[in-house]
Amino acid sequence: MISLVTDAKGTQELIVAIDKVTAHAKQHGVTVIASAGNDSNDGNKDQSLINLPAGAPSVISISATGPRGWL
Repeated sequence: MISLVTDAKGTQELIVAIDKVTAHAKQHGVTVIASAGNDSNDGNKDQSLINLPAGAPSVISISATGPRGWL
């Protein structure tokens, strides 16, 4: 998983590329599953962050939780 600030030109190009890839996969019956990650970003505080590929359209984002201190 990648966390990026959305205002950079390179980031916008990456978002477009991932959107195209995931749309192509969906059109061909492929289910794309991505990790939601462990970054603990506060989306309410910094709304300019995007998580890729988990945040892309047509992607199923997954995560896991466990008790504190449990490894």
